[in-house]
Amino acid sequence: EIMRVAVLGSDFFTQSVVQNLLKNVKFTKELRQMTVFTPGGKEICGANKSLNSVLKDIGKEKRAFAFERVRFPNTIQSQEKQLVEEEQVGAMDKSKPKYDLGIVASLPFLLTSKSLESFNKGVLVIHPSVLPKFRGMYAIQEALINKASKTGITVLEPSTEKFNHGDIFLQKEVDIKERSYLELCKALAEIGADAASEVATDFDKYSAQKKPQEKGEASAITVKSESSKIYWNLLTANEVIEHFQIYKGSSIEGFTELNAMPVFFNNLEKVEISQTGFGPLVEKYHDSILPGHLIWNPTLDKKVYIKCKEGWIASNSLAFKGDRWLQGVSFMKKTNCGTGIGQRSYKGPSLRFSVTEQLLNQAQNFSA
Repeated sequence: EIMRVAVLGSDFFTQSVVQNLLKNVKFTKELRQMTVFTPGGKEICGANKSLNSVLKDIGKEKRAFAFERVRFPNTIQSQEKQLVEEEQVGAMDKSKPKYDLGIVASLPFLLTSKSLESFNKGVLVIHPSVLPKFRGMYAIQEALINKASKTGITVLEPSTEKFNHGDIFLQKEVDIKERSYLELCKALAEIGADAASEVATDFDKYSAQKKPQEKGEASAITVKSESSKIYWNLLTANEVIEHFQIYKGSSIEGFTELNAMPVFFNNLEKVEISQTGFGPLVEKYHDSILPGHLIWNPTLDKKVYIKCKEGWIASNSLAFKGDRWLQGVSFMKKTNCGTGIGQRSYKGPSLRFSVTEQLLNQAQNFSA
């Protein structure tokens, strides 16, 4: 029986796994307690909500078993200490572990041998790739960046020495198709939760048939915030949309910069600028409009339009880092940016999102 479960994770994949585990009738049949451990920091997931905020909402739902969330310290030593303390304080019989099963889904830390002793049956790791491919923390982004046609999930044993090197219980494959990070993440979380439930409810069978990882093609990329930055002079409109979808909803969102301040988009769409009402004005200022330049006009619509290497994209929801989302024109007012295209005092584009340094050095000043 799996009656007490601890889920350990840090991001949108964790959230999606938890939600799908709670929907799984077979998994929840004997469940009496689920505790979700997340890092102490405000990790971002989904639509710019913190994971702990989402879990708080999940905890308000009525169900037949206890659901709680616990903020996990950000170091291995502190995690180990807290797990042991949880076991000592919470267990009725201190000679037994507090949890029957642990499920790791996107945890950026290795569990120590001592931590693993907190789980009666053991720990399952749900990794969003068919290992050994895409082994790192950014497996979903790596699959999208490499334009892979297939990926999947692996349910495996944890390793105390290296990430995602344990023996494999179960693997399932899925076609990527033309999915964004959020779409693929949700699909993999659903498959992963079902696979973990399958292993958990027949643990002895899967333990007996687990297998070591093949020595096939292994890869793992490191994604830093700079990796997700949009450089408008290097990307066409289609490529900007693709870049945006690879990172949107992950712990590292695509962004640009305005006056050296990070700016995030809630949505982006490709547009034919000649069909927006800006056509004649864009043609008039054609020589002065460079990639990264913004145009807007509150008398036409609420969007901000941005020139790419080729083509244009638009957004009606933007925000500076840490701020709330604003409609395009409201965002521009907040920047005290002056006039938009089509207004009387407009003399050419004056505001510009980030481009590469080489182009910035060549840029002319077209301030009104």
